[in-house]
Amino acid sequence: MSVEPMYPDVPMPVSLIIEPIDPRYLPIVSELMNEHGGGLNANEVFFPPGTVKRFIWPRILDWRYTIIFPDGYEMGLTEMSDGKNILSCNLTDLVCPTCKRSLVDDCI
Repeated sequence: MSVEPMYPDVPMPVSLIIEPIDPRYLPIVSELMNEHGGGLNANEVFFPPGTVKRFIWPRILDWRYTIIFPDGYEMGLTEMSDGKNILSCNLTDLVCPTCKRSLVDDCI
C-alpha cells in the first residue's frame, strides 16, 4: 500500500529573495548553487528548472522545506511568519574553497 504525502512537492520559483548569508560563507554557498545549476546574487537565489520544495512536518512557528534540485542535491528553506526566507545548507558542505578544510568542524 502506497501512502501519498499530505503535502505534495511544490515547484520552486525561478528566483527567491532571501535573508543575507554570512559573508564568511557567501562564496561557498554561491559555489554550491552553481555546482547544482542555480545561482546566488547577494540576497537573491536562483533555482534551475525542475527544483522543488518538500514540506517538513510538523510546522512549528515557520514553514520549513527541503529544496530538492534536479540532480538530487538538497538544501533547507525556512519561510518565516514575517515573510523572510532563510536558506540553509548541509554543514558538511561548508568547506574552505582553498584548503578544503571544514569550516564548521567545531559545530558538528
